[in-house]
Amino acid sequence: MKKRIFKTIFFLIIGILLLFGYYFLNKKTGFSVPCMIHEITGYYCPGCGITRMFFALIKFNFAEAFRYNQLVFILTPFLVFYFFYHIYLYIFEKKDKILVKIPNYVYIILLIIVIAWGIVRNLEMFPFLRPWKILYIRVSFLPSSIPSGNTGGNFIIIWRYNRI
Repeated sequence: MKKRIFKTIFFLIIGILLLFGYYFLNKKTGFSVPCMIHEITGYYCPGCGITRMFFALIKFNFAEAFRYNQLVFILTPFLVFYFFYHIYLYIFEKKDKILVKIPNYVYIILLIIVIAWGIVRNLEMFPFLRPWKILYIRVSFLPSSIPSGNTGGNFIIIWRYNRI
């Protein structure tokens, strides 16, 4: 068991170092791997914005991370749970193979969702699904219009986006 723990910690540290190394390389030099689908066609693939999403998650900026790729942002907790569950099985249950056999229909549903996501995020009527950077958020408090003597206020949130 000690060998499995050591091996798991070693590969986790390597993965984390590679992630943070790429993050700092991007911050210092601006180097980033472009999306070839977007570069060639001008359309956003289902994965466009994932790298920037993870960079925003590293900074704990969840609103910005959500704006870069909403689908992957929502699926990330499930993927993290699945990943660490298999690490647990590998270390403590000594299982080398994937035990949780996911039925084929789940893969088909996920494939349909990803393809639909790739199509819908490129439609002109859904521009908010494309990767956008939040420039600023302004919260304005408005006086309450309820004449019952309520002194509470309503507020609106104004978002300003910059298309990436």
